[in-house]
Amino acid sequence: MSLLVKSLSLSLVLSGHALIVSAQTPDIVSGVVVLHPSQRLRGSDMPVRNVVVRNTRTGKHTSPNSIGYFEIQAKIGDNIEASIKGFPSQTLLITRYNNIVLDMDSTIRLQEVTITGMRENEKKYNNLQKTYLYKNTLHFDGKPPVALLSPIGGSPVTFFHELFSQKGKNARKLNTYILRDLEDQEIQKYFNEDVIRNAIPGISDQEIAGYLDLYTPELKLLKSWSDYELINYIKTTYQSFKSLKK
Repeated sequence: MSLLVKSLSLSLVLSGHALIVSAQTPDIVSGVVVLHPSQRLRGSDMPVRNVVVRNTRTGKHTSPNSIGYFEIQAKIGDNIEASIKGFPSQTLLITRYNNIVLDMDSTIRLQEVTITGMRENEKKYNNLQKTYLYKNTLHFDGKPPVALLSPIGGSPVTFFHELFSQKGKNARKLNTYILRDLEDQEIQKYFNEDVIRNAIPGISDQEIAGYLDLYTPELKLLKSWSDYELINYIKTTYQSFKSLKK
């Protein structure tokens, strides 16, 4: 066999090996996520690393670093979705592997409406509470301080009226109702249909209703979780929810 033939054969083998290796290597898409100063949550700039970047075909997800750079396994033609709690998600069709830009500027803050509504409700509740207390000559929301029992400067009559009268009991019930309702509204800032749909694409309205009834977390947990932890909670508990339906 001539030297030329041997060289050609070796080249073909190496080329074939390179093609095999290339075919086995996962395609990696890289790019940046861009947030903007107007996108603020709870009064502070939102860290870009809280964004979740997900391949809608494979379900694989990642988060960018502190300057917004990310890498994710994907192929040309896949859709990459970027989402962050409190905002609609952004989806981009992959047409190249490098220099992908996921610009969140076009998002509209969902929480702005929720927070505004909550503040309006707080004002309404405060007015309702003040009106009820005024009409029923209550000064301590039905929870009088023990100091009223003091013979010097106290008012035992007021204490017993607030504590034991039906009006005082109703005031306490009203206060409990208001606090519970406001807490439920705050939970909805973090845990709502939009957030669940971002984590579980394709979930039906009927499923969401049942899932919310069974798996809505406590407010203190929601406040302590990162966006990644929240999405992971939704995905995990949704699998449990589906197993209950079988």
